[in-house]
Amino acid sequence: MENKTNFELITPSQRMINQEIEMVVVPGSEGHFGVLPLHAHTLSTLNRGIVTLYEGGSPMNEVIIDGGIADVTPSGCSILVERAENLSGLKQSEIQKRFNDFKSKEKTFENPAEEKANSEEIDWLKFVLDNIKD
Repeated sequence: MENKTNFELITPSQRMINQEIEMVVVPGSEGHFGVLPLHAHTLSTLNRGIVTLYEGGSPMNEVIIDGGIADVTPSGCSILVERAENLSGLKQSEIQKRFNDFKSKEKTFENPAEEKANSEEIDWLKFVLDNIKD
């Protein structure tokens, strides 16, 4: 398909998306960039932000990511991320509950590594909450 490009979004636990799309816009570390079919080879680090998938010239799906790496080839774009949430399926109340659960544990850790992981999750969930479109 000449007018489509393959897009994959992969986390450590799953392949969240694997589909043919018209275009994808990703939050590159040097600024957002779009990937169309036959895009030049590119390898880029990604910032925390929103990946937008397009079909028919309009956004069809948005996924919020916590940074990562994009590998772009003429046949597609693969994004490897540590964390991602599909914005269309998120409920603010569920994310708020997760945020509150992690926040309530904030000062209870004796191990610095656990405290750091909890703090990173709080920071991530705050970012997700700030970007949910209810």
